[in-house]
Amino acid sequence: MISQDFEVKPMKLYFDCSLENSQTKNIKVKNFSSDTHTYVITSGDFNRDSLGKTFFFEKSDFKYSLNPYFSLQKSFFSIQPNDSINIPITLTIPDSIKSSLWSVIYIKSANEQKVKLTDTVNRANITISPQIAVKLVYNYPNKDNESLKVNSIKTFFNEKTNSDYTFVEISNNGNTIFNGNVNLLFSNIKIPNSEKSFVEKIEIMPNSKRIVKFDLKDRLKKGNYAFSTITNNIEGKYVAGKQELIEIK
Repeated sequence: MISQDFEVKPMKLYFDCSLENSQTKNIKVKNFSSDTHTYVITSGDFNRDSLGKTFFFEKSDFKYSLNPYFSLQKSFFSIQPNDSINIPITLTIPDSIKSSLWSVIYIKSANEQKVKLTDTVNRANITISPQIAVKLVYNYPNKDNESLKVNSIKTFFNEKTNSDYTFVEISNNGNTIFNGNVNLLFSNIKIPNSEKSFVEKIEIMPNSKRIVKFDLKDRLKKGNYAFSTITNNIEGKYVAGKQELIEIK
């Protein structure tokens, strides 16, 4: 991602080392400006709500924080104009850890920039320090602990869009981050060849719920429908599913 005049890649760093072993991966920071810039790296935590929205917060005693287990070779550095640097991040997971962990690091320019507001009423200069967030994720390697459950399938009509929406609630009761697809299939039980299907990619954190929204792109005709969900992990393996009969009135 590019912020102002510098770039960081990748935006998400995955670790998969076995317990009690170390693993080192790099992020690349590039300075696109014509001046030498200095950068500082700080860390924090993040999580996701039931709709999949990410929210960030300060480093704390968050249960799933990866912060205690990684180290940075550099947290304060300078980059020459149009040059780049690799920053090694080393992770060591103790044997006592039995779940996925995650955190975030912020790469922030130490060179403050002044920006003039164009508001004719409140003209002023403000000082900003551009920063980029990079998520660090350790996924517990035991896939046998995947434990998903589809709790409900509900369909609602939205008058503003003149379309029906289906909401599927899924619980991840395991200790690993679930990555995969949710497939929604439905048909009017009295109309032959009326099957339709949709798919959404999802990521669900351990011991949490996720509500997946499907826009059906149309208003369903009145009648009885068979709705089914099939949830597969990233390897394509079936993990959970549910079927319900829903009457559209």
